[in-house]
Formats: sequence, structure tokens, C-alpha cells
Amino acid sequence: MIEEQLLEPQNLTEEHFEIFQEEFRYWIMRYSLNNWEFHFYFEEDTNEFSARARLLNDHDSRIALIFLNQIWEGSEPTEEGIRQSAYHEVCELLLSKLKFLIEQRNYSDREVEEEIHVVIRTLENSHFYEDLKIRKPVET
Repeated sequence: MIEEQLLEPQNLTEEHFEIFQEEFRYWIMRYSLNNWEFHFYFEEDTNEFSARARLLNDHDSRIALIFLNQIWEGSEPTEEGIRQSAYHEVCELLLSKLKFLIEQRNYSDREVEEEIHVVIRTLENSHFYEDLKIRKPVET
């Protein structure tokens, strides 16, 4: 494994922010999570445990706040890295209901089972059938 050299924190640009939003929206559509209202923010993360990006969301209002940190730490910011961060936040949203139920410790087995199947159906509908068509064309 090649070790990535740690660099001084790098400032991201508006172009990076546009790439981030574009990638986030792509995966939102791909996973059919477009029943949310999204607000994007490009600002320096001053939290003790700063991250490259983060997501805050509310399931009742279906509003999600997505933050891209203006300061990129650890490595050179690349388009691939920016896109991967956007995808990561979409996955956070996809799994956020399960996280919420677990954190509240106020859930039934049925609620957890239902939410697991929401995630499974999302993955099936966004990946499985498309991939299956490529691997095994439908016979007529």
C-alpha cells in the first residue's frame, strides 16, 4: 500500500464546491432520495472533530444541510476526492434513519426491519437491475 503524504491544509475553491454539489445531486437522483430539500454550505468547519464534509438532517421536515469544509486536510484535494466526499454524505443520508432510530433507542424491531429494507430496495433499484441488464441481457 502506498502511503499518502500528509500535506498542510489546503483551501478549496468555488469550483470544488460546484463539483461537490454536482456529485451529491447525481447520487441523490440515482438513489431516488429526491424527496428531500437540500441546502448546501461552503464554509470552514470549526468543530473540534472537523471533517471534509458533513450532513445534518431532519426526517420530519425532510430537510438536509450539507456542508463542504473550505479547508481540505490530509492530502491534496482532487476531483475524485471531492466527489467521494459528496458520495459519502449521500450514503450518510441513506442510512440516517437507522442512525436516528439507534440513537433514540426508541424503536421497535419492525421499524428497524422496515428501514433496512428501505435501504436494500434503494440499492436494488439504483444498482442491481441496471447491473443485471449489463451482465445478462433480458431474454425475449
